[in-house]
Amino acid sequence: MVIESAGFLEVAFSSSDPARGVDLQASLGRLLDEPLAQAQVAGTVDPALGTDDVLLVLRMVFGAIHTEPDLEARRHTTHQVLGLVGRGLSWNHGSTKPAL
Repeated sequence: MVIESAGFLEVAFSSSDPARGVDLQASLGRLLDEPLAQAQVAGTVDPALGTDDVLLVLRMVFGAIHTEPDLEARRHTTHQVLGLVGRGLSWNHGSTKPAL
């Protein structure tokens, strides 16, 4: 969904209406809370990874694909960003081997 509709993230990350009490980024975070917790229990996600971390990765992807001209370019860039982020998340800085 992120790749095909960058507009979704644009709305979520730039829409806030304090007068109406609307914060779409916070709403998106609440939507991610339960699936993230389930993935942590299942052992497929690092227990230290929080919803704010996932939102940050989504903002990184959005920033990277925002200027890509077409769907194929957005897919490629998304895979590239997630590959870089994944390597960073699995590396224990100060160690000579991956943390996972």
